[in-house]
Amino acid sequence: MWRNSIKLDILTVSNQFIHGHCLDLLNCHSFFITFVYASPNPLKRHQVWEQLKALEPDLNQPWVLGGDFNAICNISERFGGCNNCIGICSRFCDFLFQSGLLDMGFKGPQAFRRQKLGSDHRLILLVSDPSKRNKVDHPFHYIDAWNDHPSFHALIADPWRKESMGVNINNIQRNCLRWNNDTFGLIGHRKSRLFARIKGIEKALEDKISSFLEDLEIELKNDLNLVLDQEESFWHQKSRSH
Repeated sequence: MWRNSIKLDILTVSNQFIHGHCLDLLNCHSFFITFVYASPNPLKRHQVWEQLKALEPDLNQPWVLGGDFNAICNISERFGGCNNCIGICSRFCDFLFQSGLLDMGFKGPQAFRRQKLGSDHRLILLVSDPSKRNKVDHPFHYIDAWNDHPSFHALIADPWRKESMGVNINNIQRNCLRWNNDTFGLIGHRKSRLFARIKGIEKALEDKISSFLEDLEIELKNDLNLVLDQEESFWHQKSRSH
């Protein structure tokens, strides 16, 4: 049932995921893909997030993860189950942020736990060719944390100098979505890099005092505080908390 135009190289196999590299020979584009079936056992499932984090490709290389994570980031994703169990997994949420991953969304039925030919799972069709992808109109949502990013104000101001109001609004929405995917969506990467650089400076200062490193440490910590504020603002808005 495999198409000859798709070449899949398996790179890593675990008891909770299979990781590989997919090449579309017809469209000449490729991406990393990871099929996940996380353990229902919380103790075993905790191990998988660090293992998946180690598979993260270099920047600008597409990475698709799918399957059954047995974890959620939002209570709206949960159906049924014990009333005393919320089900939100903080480790899963941290993994998504640190890896700069975004929920792709889907088009299809919302019901997940109906019997389907002996399985309680539904198949997912992933269309990797953008020209063949069905267009789904998702409502535009403004993210409060965008406002704290230094490049966001220029992104908003530029379209108003050109076209009519209706065209400007459409341009702003399109630019915001593209900017969110390319720049702001990598907040997890920015946080990880800042943590690593600060840790390296602190280690260097243990051996030798340097005013340059001290000033750089202050600058990086200010950048880190801004990133953490953006992250907190995003999750606060995502939780619909008042």
